[in-house]
Amino acid sequence: MNLIGRRLALLLLLAPFSAAGDDIVRLQLKWQHQFQFAGYYAAQAMGYYRNAGLEVEILPAEPGEDPVRQVMKGKAEFGVGSTELLLLREQGVPVVVLAVIFQHSPVALMTLKDDGIQTIHDLAGRKVMIEPGSAELHAYLRREGISADKFTLVPHTFDVQDLLSGAVDAMSVYVTDEPFALKQVGREYLLYSPRAVGIDFYGDNLFTTGDLLRRRPELVRKFREASLKGWDYAMQHQDEVARLIYDRYSQRHSLEHLRFEARQMESLLQPALIEVGHMNPGRWRNIAEVYAEMGMLRRDFDLKGFLYDPQPRDLTWLFGVVAVVAFLLLIAVLAAVRFARLSGALHKSNDEREKTEVALREKEEKYRILFLESPDAYLIVSDGVFVDCNRAAEAMLGAGRAEIVGLAPDEISPEFQPDGKKSMDTAREKIALALQCGRLTFEWVHRRRDGTDFQVEVSLATIRLDGKDAFFITWRNISERKRVEEEVLRSNTRLQRLADILQHPSETIQEFLDYALEQALQLTDSRLGFIYH
Repeated sequence: MNLIGRRLALLLLLAPFSAAGDDIVRLQLKWQHQFQFAGYYAAQAMGYYRNAGLEVEILPAEPGEDPVRQVMKGKAEFGVGSTELLLLREQGVPVVVLAVIFQHSPVALMTLKDDGIQTIHDLAGRKVMIEPGSAELHAYLRREGISADKFTLVPHTFDVQDLLSGAVDAMSVYVTDEPFALKQVGREYLLYSPRAVGIDFYGDNLFTTGDLLRRRPELVRKFREASLKGWDYAMQHQDEVARLIYDRYSQRHSLEHLRFEARQMESLLQPALIEVGHMNPGRWRNIAEVYAEMGMLRRDFDLKGFLYDPQPRDLTWLFGVVAVVAFLLLIAVLAAVRFARLSGALHKSNDEREKTEVALREKEEKYRILFLESPDAYLIVSDGVFVDCNRAAEAMLGAGRAEIVGLAPDEISPEFQPDGKKSMDTAREKIALALQCGRLTFEWVHRRRDGTDFQVEVSLATIRLDGKDAFFITWRNISERKRVEEEVLRSNTRLQRLADILQHPSETIQEFLDYALEQALQLTDSRLGFIYH
């Protein structure tokens, strides 16, 4: 038995003894057992809950079951919910977010690639399934100018067969989950994420009630810390925890499916960059502004009390030092004149800082407009794979951003496949020249996945990204320009031939008429070809 197998067997052996905990609590998941909740299973199996004096029961959800309602009804002490917890808080539901698990929401819209939907705007007039709690998708469609009356909203069945059978044209999915089913049956798909228009929500937030936090703050602290410790373990031992889920909790997904979930979650949790559970009040404020934009939340919504502070300030000591503070205050008053100039300089510094922040926000907005909205395709390549692209690139490559990012050029462009060795060698030469010169522009014939070609003008520029060399690539479709240039060249050739005839009187009238007839026929064919083109 290998190391993972021995460790897993030990975990399964120890797990039943977790009931030794003093406090019994329940965790209500937002869906059924799968790797999406791996951290809680790991905390259970590794004894993190038991060591904190807790006996934890992990409850799966069924379709249509609201985890917030289950917690508020007292059927669970903790739950996993979406960012719509904000809306419930404003409505008076005393929910408190303890930690954020997904730094980027996994929710997206999925379509079949061969269904004729190439951009998000093609959803107009189509049937779409969007699951409850997905306000970010509605905000995405609204920002793209697709109001609710422009498509047919169908109740979500959580079954990809409805997409495969054509019962619906698009469905909301977790990018960590449903795409696996399409890969298994060999169907290509496109994913449309709200992040394409700057809507970047958190996902899978651990929450509890304000009442439990007031009554049992130590229990809440222990449960949160043990859960996050479990998440750290799960993301570092993905195969082991996938086997644990399959053997102990559910075989609804295969081991391969569970491992697929784990790999997809890496970029959404970003455990190597951000501490699991971290949440930024500024990000929550941005999310609240998106809800306010949709008319779902007051613009002056106060986040106070909604976000858990893992290190609350204990001010009880303050009363013991009031006399000392009073004495120091007297000294501070005497020194006020001396520090007046320093205070003025500080105010000036704050003003400059605010101006700098405004300028940075303006630059970020300009970047979004210039990069995302450009008619030219922009792609960024680092370490041999695409790390970013704009909507024009999605249209040219015939793939969504979520599908492009993370792929190497030879995985998205057929001309780089092994049978296209000449194209690969030429590409390597261009890349080497661009590294040498810093910038390079050349023309290229790109072959789409469907076998059709179009001509592009490629501009390669070397940049520094995260301390490494990378490429900023611009693609401009020049197929139409090439066609016009060829037409002009043919016209110039005809004119030169005519000039040669006119310069030689010895040519017979019949020869001249024959040539004129020939040119007229060619011109007619050319115009007809242009019309049908």
